[in-house]
Amino acid sequence: GGPSEAPSLAAHALANANAGPSVKFQVSSENILPGQRGKVTVKVSEFKTVTTAQFSLRWEAAVLKFEGIGDFGLPGLVAGNFNTTQAGEGKVAVSWDDQTALGLDRPDGTVMFAVEFTAVGAEGRSTAVELTDNPTVREVTVNFEAVRFEGENGLVELGEVGPVITAPVIAEQPKNQAVGVGGDAIFAVTATGTEPLAYQWLFNGAN
Repeated sequence: GGPSEAPSLAAHALANANAGPSVKFQVSSENILPGQRGKVTVKVSEFKTVTTAQFSLRWEAAVLKFEGIGDFGLPGLVAGNFNTTQAGEGKVAVSWDDQTALGLDRPDGTVMFAVEFTAVGAEGRSTAVELTDNPTVREVTVNFEAVRFEGENGLVELGEVGPVITAPVIAEQPKNQAVGVGGDAIFAVTATGTEPLAYQWLFNGAN
């Protein structure tokens, strides 16, 4: 009867949806030093005959401060396509459409845009940069037909500010000396670089 067929029909519909065309949006993962600026990119894959795309990004505002958007990689995509009114709360949204209405193709890995941040959190903090539906719902169309929106979130870590390592440089070479047979020769060398420094004397290639 009808009731026993409903689960299989639902499963069949789900399988068809998963097997249909899709477009992927990938947020990059980055390491930014506290107090420094950095960029997170959004790249696209399987971008074939795409006519519209929209979605939102979210992050922790206590970790990253929004500075701006740029590196636009799609025709017609400009700052005016973005809703940044909630950027101070860790939310921005984008809505783009192909102005030719013919559908746009782009190679896998094409940068759609980049968001610039200043790392305001403490060393060791991190935040996901997530594709979300608030304030703008995730949606992408191919030939103006909705297809599956595939998303991959990014992660920004505030890396440690480690010590500056300077390679050793010999500032003063040992000087030639003339000593009698059986006498002692004393050589000195001056070097700079991050300590500890080590040295090894060689004579004709041997210690």
